[in-house]
Amino acid sequence: MPAPQKPVILPTARTFARMEAAAESAANDQASSSFPAEPQELPAGVMLARNTTGDIGRFQVMGVSGLIYEYGDNEHEFKNSPALLLRTPTEDDCGGYVITQEPIKTGKIGRVMVSGVTPCQLDIVDAADIYADCNVMVSDDGMLKTGNGNARILWKESGTGTGKWAVISFPNAQATLWRFELTQNLSGGTAGATITTMDGGSWTGTHSVTDADGTFSELETGDTGLCMAVANTYYVIQASCP
Repeated sequence: MPAPQKPVILPTARTFARMEAAAESAANDQASSSFPAEPQELPAGVMLARNTTGDIGRFQVMGVSGLIYEYGDNEHEFKNSPALLLRTPTEDDCGGYVITQEPIKTGKIGRVMVSGVTPCQLDIVDAADIYADCNVMVSDDGMLKTGNGNARILWKESGTGTGKWAVISFPNAQATLWRFELTQNLSGGTAGATITTMDGGSWTGTHSVTDADGTFSELETGDTGLCMAVANTYYVIQASCP
């Protein structure tokens, strides 16, 4: 009878990270690894993640496309040391982004913060803004955009514009008030809409508003009103009904 085959044991994300760091150090003939040779717990709010995009720097905003090992791939790794897959942020990453804690080359594994306090860069719309979030128009450059979102700005450089350094705390649940103009009829309970700040400033991106209990079901394309943003959902709370 043939000898029984031994089960295949897949290396963990942390093992991958150490292997990659050791290989890179050997190639450069220097001990430059960010990961220690012996196991070490990650700080609270920090996870390992593999970069599936181009090389990225430290304190860069990234989206999450999935896990390196899902439950069905490696149950032990999933339960004991889950690790993320990074992508260029999309609108789906609003409120659910991560911020890198070290440079991560393409295909490599590094540390990212999923909750906590960290430096990052901002696109500051208004100098008085105290919240920020992922926005696809600026997140390609690794920044958050101020105005709305689940990141509380603890400190930021003065002025407005892109590339401003800040210290943020995230995630921070909050509800904020916005204006909307429908781009579709609201009869189905959810419809596309243009979202703007209360003073008429634009918030770039495609959004939708939700009529939770059918109160505003007669609103049509072009109608306007107020909505409350809670997490990633804009709830209609006031409008001039026909």
